[in-house]
Amino acid sequence: MILEEIDFGPSTTCPYEVGSVLTVWHAAGSLQRSDDKSQVVRVKIKKLQQPWTLSCCMVVDILSDSLDIVRKTAFLKLFDWRFAAQQRSDQGVNPWSEKSAVEYAEFVVGGGAEEFLDQLKASQHEETEEDWDPCQDETFLVHQARTMYNNETTVYSRLQALQGRTVPRLMGAVEIDITPPGMDGDKFGELFKVQGILVEYFPDSFTLRDIGTMVPTEDLQEVVDQAVEIARSLGDYEVLDTDVRLDNFLVTTQRGNADKNDKDLPRQTYRVVMLDFAQSRVRREDESDFDWGRAKVQQDEEGAVGMVIRHHLSKLGKHVSYKPSGRYEEFAEGESEDEQ
Repeated sequence: MILEEIDFGPSTTCPYEVGSVLTVWHAAGSLQRSDDKSQVVRVKIKKLQQPWTLSCCMVVDILSDSLDIVRKTAFLKLFDWRFAAQQRSDQGVNPWSEKSAVEYAEFVVGGGAEEFLDQLKASQHEETEEDWDPCQDETFLVHQARTMYNNETTVYSRLQALQGRTVPRLMGAVEIDITPPGMDGDKFGELFKVQGILVEYFPDSFTLRDIGTMVPTEDLQEVVDQAVEIARSLGDYEVLDTDVRLDNFLVTTQRGNADKNDKDLPRQTYRVVMLDFAQSRVRREDESDFDWGRAKVQQDEEGAVGMVIRHHLSKLGKHVSYKPSGRYEEFAEGESEDEQ
């Protein structure tokens, strides 16, 4: 899918507001706009998911009937470095402004952005982040956003078998063309491209962090076990997630609310899904078993769920158990590759 601006006004004004309607190019079975099966659909911003951290997230309604989609509400995640507040703050970059927009455009036209990106890719940039000028900072944010988008789409593709089950269903990739008027889009468009994804939306869900108050005590262990198992399953698909957090798991109810004192009513069950793979990666082709295992054991994704939620719930006076699988224990610190 490719997302285009309709009439968002100046590029320094945040275009994402409740009620705004966006035009979307949808390409079935492809992420390329030139796909013969591409079609135009419209989506309307229903809700902004704030605060915006490393991306700009929102709930949208799909207005067109041409898409073969049962659910007409989806979650839109855009890696828009201009308005991703935490991303800019983490890098010490001031909020996006007319001044930064003009300076960045001039930097791009002058060839400075491409040169800087080439140096980053080749790891040849001798200066440190403290030495970068505002235009280089801006370009680095573009590079970060592009990397996170590539990470996310690559991992979703790798986890295709889990989509709609333990991870959201990926409905497509998106792009917004923010090339300034009068600038050669064919030549500079890649540096004025906001990329993102459109994924399955889970209404009335809550994060794993909130299960202590949202889930009955007798169901807590089941929910925790699901989350831990999802984290473990990443290894089956050779995925490493460096940002496993309680907030990156959503919990939804599987059945309607039932009075648990009435045995004739179906008991409410819970489904856990994992999301946000922008800081994940897949195993490299040349990565040895030792290097991969060492990376997995150091990251300890299942522990980032099991141990953390156990401690979190204990502070609320609630208790769950967690037993590490030890799957990558042989690659722990102290073991050398020669000993494997």
